[in-house]
Amino acid sequence: QRRCLTVEIEVRVFAHFVDYLPLPDRGEKVSRIRIRADSRIIDVIEKLGIPREEVSLVMCNDEQSRLQKVLKNGDTVGIFPPIAGGAKG
Repeated sequence: QRRCLTVEIEVRVFAHFVDYLPLPDRGEKVSRIRIRADSRIIDVIEKLGIPREEVSLVMCNDEQSRLQKVLKNGDTVGIFPPIAGGAKG
């Protein structure tokens, strides 16, 4: 029996991180990518070229997650920069 060596995941990025997606995916801010079966969220961030120090929050399947989480086929990963905003008064 042969093991699957890659998995397909969906990556959603927010704010300026859209610039790290492949050009055709930038409009939707979503990319489907194939990665090694033992890849972690940090590996996806590095593959996309997003500077780790700019990542404020990662989600996996709508739950806050760790950078070291190993991904499974069909997972959805969200990558967020620090959130700024609010009115100054």
